[in-house]
Amino acid sequence: MADGLAADTDILRGVGGAQLGMGGTLAAVGTAVSIFPVAALAPIFGPIGAHYLGAFAATSAKQGLDVGQLAMSVTESGVTTNVASKGYDDDDDNIGQNISATVEGIEA
Repeated sequence: MADGLAADTDILRGVGGAQLGMGGTLAAVGTAVSIFPVAALAPIFGPIGAHYLGAFAATSAKQGLDVGQLAMSVTESGVTTNVASKGYDDDDDNIGQNISATVEGIEA
């Protein structure tokens, strides 16, 4: 069993920041995928490729939504990581204050 438990909150905040950044990037990708100008390709594909183009448009829209949901999950994970880091810091501060108060009470 380990002698103590430690959490490096600076590293946790770094991870949280990276997750928030990735969430933003994923959101931008999801938007780009979902607004791809499929209709502009219609003259190139013509009537023969219309069926393919319709399937491509539907798939692009779904992928845009899926990537958007992933972006939301990654962003929420970053927020949770940052909240946990703050919780560790707050608990550490409170324990330190309680120990100091106890020592002062014993010395008095």
